[in-house]
Amino acid sequence: MTDQPILTSSTYDEGSVLHLAFSKPKGNVIDRDLVAALDAAIAAAANAVEVRVILIEGLGKNFSYGASVEEHLPDQVASMLAGFHGLFRTMIKTSTPLLAVVRGHCLGGGLELAAFCHRVFAAPEAKLGQPEINLGVFAPVASAVLPYRCGQVVADDLLLSGR
Repeated sequence: MTDQPILTSSTYDEGSVLHLAFSKPKGNVIDRDLVAALDAAIAAAANAVEVRVILIEGLGKNFSYGASVEEHLPDQVASMLAGFHGLFRTMIKTSTPLLAVVRGHCLGGGLELAAFCHRVFAAPEAKLGQPEINLGVFAPVASAVLPYRCGQVVADDLLLSGR
């Protein structure tokens, strides 16, 4: 266990820019705790009139390796999905622009998180992917949002190639 917070927030430009930065060992894997923290922070910022933009960034070398594989087990998956869907609903409802800052790997649930932002700023070396198909599962959230965000051809390639 670490005493480090999984999500830190800081403001810039007299509070108009909210920077949400997450940091988890082993590739910023997105678990229920991080989902809940992001959901609460975005919901609170949506009600703060001074916040004009929200930056979401995974600290370290990678944005995120995706959702926690352990939380996909039968006894945890319903809770995990409910949390993710709640976060995505919060992101859709907010009128405050959400900007993802991506570097390194941005995979699976991490790419879904970035795709729900209004804009994605990806470093030239960023690697985006949906590797779920390699595990024998399909990414239903990504299959709904990626065609809208990057076009059907690119979405199909990401979803079906496992890259």
